[in-house]
Amino acid sequence: MRWILLAVLFISGTHLFAYDTLRLSLEDAEVRFLKNNLMLLAEQYQVESQTALIVQARLWANPRFSAELNAYNPQRDEYFDIGNQGQKAFAIEQLIYLGGKRKNQIALARQNADLASLELEDLLRNLKLQLRASYYSVYYDEQTLNRYTHQLQLLSSIISAYQIQSEKGNIPLKEVLRLKAVYYQLNNDKTELINSILDEEKTLKLLLREEGFIQPTPIAGFFEKYTQGVLLESELTSQALTSRPDYRISQGEVQYAELNYRLQRSLAVPDVTLGGSYDQRGGAFVNQVGVTLGVDLPVLNRNQGNIKSSQYTVQRIMLERDNKKLEISAEVQASLQKLIRVEEEYSSVDQSFTRDFELLNDGVIKNFQKRNVSLLEFVDFFESYNESLQALNKLKKARLQSYEELNNTVGTELFK
Repeated sequence: MRWILLAVLFISGTHLFAYDTLRLSLEDAEVRFLKNNLMLLAEQYQVESQTALIVQARLWANPRFSAELNAYNPQRDEYFDIGNQGQKAFAIEQLIYLGGKRKNQIALARQNADLASLELEDLLRNLKLQLRASYYSVYYDEQTLNRYTHQLQLLSSIISAYQIQSEKGNIPLKEVLRLKAVYYQLNNDKTELINSILDEEKTLKLLLREEGFIQPTPIAGFFEKYTQGVLLESELTSQALTSRPDYRISQGEVQYAELNYRLQRSLAVPDVTLGGSYDQRGGAFVNQVGVTLGVDLPVLNRNQGNIKSSQYTVQRIMLERDNKKLEISAEVQASLQKLIRVEEEYSSVDQSFTRDFELLNDGVIKNFQKRNVSLLEFVDFFESYNESLQALNKLKKARLQSYEELNNTVGTELFK
């Protein structure tokens, strides 16, 4: 299907997504993303699953009931003699947790639910970056693609005219071949660009769960919010440590490990089994009623290994949290420096460059058609124009993606 689509595009020279196209602003795309993305929906079920385990942790152990019924009475030669003169016994027992086990288990379940919520938030943060990066990539690559299509149409008409003149002997064949070489190179660049757009389109479709082609259509003035302003690395790092869900996950994992350590210590405290019993004839006297009390003696197993293991786990996870803090600090620094560099590069470009270059391009093509510009000059300018156009759109795309990367690194919307 891809090659059929490419063939239609090359023949018609029309827009890649001229039909079956969904035009979306970024805001509309994000609304669909939050509603339709399967990974987010799956993670929400994980949060609900962990929340349900809090209810489970609050439950007490079920009481245990047991019964003993006579199978055969040899004195009376009677089976299942459980009447008034027979024998039957009943007992009921309830396990009572001691040492704060139940409280610690509930706290662990709550912490697990909190971690699941943070993992959902972190997934949302990273998928949103992926969505915006693909959105900007498709948008600017389409701008380049449209210009490539226009340039190829112009060049195709020039080649057709030169082919006729060459057949009449008015123009050397080598000039026609040189123009065709330029056409084939630009056509090849166009093919690579289409493949890149299709890859990003695949990402957008997956994120939004849409079938048709998605054409980014930003609302007027949308890009104006992306201005560097005053950004201090120390403030951004502090904000990242407050806002980023992955760092809060690392903090939550420390709390979970500490709660597990407390649980393992409480497991060393033996639980009590309290119950009552009734024995019709098997006890010291008829219809004996008793109270039962059972407890494990912590002589051989005091949960020493699990306690020591959980203690080391706390120390390990605390170090991982500290390493995560250093990692975030380095990411903020790198993202900020990347943004500053790309903003400086973008600011150095004359904002009237595109308009002036377009006018110059049209002028050069017209003069070449009138034979006022040599083939060498035309080819040199034509190739320079296309390279500059592609580089400029790449710069614009990289600029917006740098802003979004800083948003993602800090964990909040810095540019609104």
